[in-house]
Amino acid sequence: MSEDIHWFVGRDGRTRGGLGVTPFRAFFFCLQDGKLVTSVDFDRQGLEDEIRTRRAAGRETAQFEDALAELAKLNCLDHLQRCQEVWVGLWRGQRHVVFDPLIQPDNSEFILLYFVEGRALCARKRANERYELSPVSNPRDRDFALEQYCLWRSTHAHIAAEKKARRAFEEEYPPPARKKCPDCDCHTHWSDLVNKPRYEMRSELTVVAEPCPSCKGEGFVRDVFES
Repeated sequence: MSEDIHWFVGRDGRTRGGLGVTPFRAFFFCLQDGKLVTSVDFDRQGLEDEIRTRRAAGRETAQFEDALAELAKLNCLDHLQRCQEVWVGLWRGQRHVVFDPLIQPDNSEFILLYFVEGRALCARKRANERYELSPVSNPRDRDFALEQYCLWRSTHAHIAAEKKARRAFEEEYPPPARKKCPDCDCHTHWSDLVNKPRYEMRSELTVVAEPCPSCKGEGFVRDVFES
């Protein structure tokens, strides 16, 4: 008999958390030979315990780890969307940033900003940033930035904790907002020379040239998480 595990993350209709909000849980059900054998659901702590138990027993954990990441992302996003103190803005009018008051250091000279494009939490001087930041007015941009921040925090919470506890800072410049296109590796166009399509820089020798659909022929794409 073969064990077939399926899962999804959804709201728990039986309990309510703070402010009467129904928390997210990870729901699993197991099929054997096409028939439902068992079903179980976990909160985050319960799912972490289950992963440790399965590892100790030498059992498969990949799907449980995927569910844990999804659960952490959704709970984080749900919290941030309801938290009015979390601020989303534009840095120098171009790059999305998230200011999370829960991870700010005691050193009041600096603030921690998460740069969405570039996927980095950077220490910046508070006095300077008041002139660099502007608010985001589009709700879709705010939701996108918050989702990106949650994806980062679900696997990099230790970085946020370390920087929050740090006392001495040096100003950190954010990494580039774009990265090389993974599909064309900056060669921007594909060509058909002797019926051998390949990506290369556009030239006069190119018989047929089409821009890379991922980067639209620019060679670079935004450095963000795929959600």
